Amino acid sequence: TTKDAIIVQDEDKSSKVNETEQIRVAVIVAGTYDRLMFGSMIKHLMKPLAEKVKVDYYGSFTTAEVKAGRSKKIYPDHFQPDPFLPRTDDSEKIKMFLQEQILASGPLASVAMLRVQDVIDLDSEPALEAKRVEMLKENPNEDPDTRFPLLDVRSQAVSSRTKTANKNLLRLHLAIQNLWKALLQREAN
Repeated sequence: TTKDAIIVQDEDKSSKVNETEQIRVAVIVAGTYDRLMFGSMIKHLMKPLAEKVKVDYYGSFTTAEVKAGRSKKIYPDHFQPDPFLPRTDDSEKIKMFLQEQILASGPLASVAMLRVQDVIDLDSEPALEAKRVEMLKENPNEDPDTRFPLLDVRSQAVSSRTKTANKNLLRLHLAIQNLWKALLQREAN
């Protein structure tokens, strides 16, 4: 954040950090555990960063199998999970492994928030519930998830995939929103 670092330009036009301040970077990652490319992220992002600046890691991952909202695409059926990650459904074991690897990535790495859960509950989100009520009023014979946030009702098959994609997008954005709120709370303290 700007409070944590003061960057000044010198004569060579290169940036340097004031000795009394420390740059902090927040890494925010959300999605399904099976699709997490964690080994690559540790090697190419966390290790280089955590050697030079403070890195606060915020992660939210779901372990339930999620249907892809794409039509006739081959790669979702042949996706290979990151071999670096343990193959387990035990949320606590996953969380412990991720935490150990993040902390080992460098002397300045920290785990600010790490959530591993089966699924993100969309039905308990008040803003989404209000939007669903609104969509039901406009289209009483349709599932409200068919039209928000994406709208594609060309056919029944497309509408079904759109509903799946919409739920996946909403879960992802809700996870990121919750991580962002945690970051803001941590910054305020």
